[in-house]
Amino acid sequence: GRSEGPALVLTGFRVGYRLQPGCNRFSSMARNPGKIGSLRARAAMTEQHYFAYGSNLSSLRLLARIRSAEALTTARLHAHRLEFHMPSRDGSAKCDVRFTGASEDYVWGVVYRIDPAEREILDGYEGLGDSYGAKVVALATEQGQEIEAFTYYALRTGARVPPYCWYRQHVLLGAREHRLPLDYIDRLEATVYMADQDLQRRSAELSIYR
Repeated sequence: GRSEGPALVLTGFRVGYRLQPGCNRFSSMARNPGKIGSLRARAAMTEQHYFAYGSNLSSLRLLARIRSAEALTTARLHAHRLEFHMPSRDGSAKCDVRFTGASEDYVWGVVYRIDPAEREILDGYEGLGDSYGAKVVALATEQGQEIEAFTYYALRTGARVPPYCWYRQHVLLGAREHRLPLDYIDRLEATVYMADQDLQRRSAELSIYR
């Protein structure tokens, strides 16, 4: 396997990654477990709080896009379901939080604090107005607190293909990094995926973990 890549230091704990050959195999090693960070419930400017549920669960993925991201806490978005049904221009499917209105449905994710000056950059990566829209949502933390954040939701759905293996891996690595519940991770692992025939793109996507 590959040697261990550079570790990422977050507020309160340190995470390292080791990728193994193939998109469907990986391991993550958490060291010095502790609180992800101090929670500031209901920030004065909710745009500073971003709820990530897909590939941006991975801190390395998000930090490669905006350098100010800081993980605050894990949280659940109720009355929504995670779906890999947004048709992407790269020929695969991407994540969405689909509103169901059902109390038993929920999506786990991570609340990041970001610099408002970088919001436009993140909007660009997410294809705001084309692929995704943005909305403010109320989230519940494991401690029973409520926090507001903005998140993205798919403007197009109905993808007829699954996500690429590297996209699924971003999601899984992020879920394990932030220690989302094991049963939720099991659901993510069950996601059907397909190989990306563009080897250069796949390599570039996973290069952040080396």
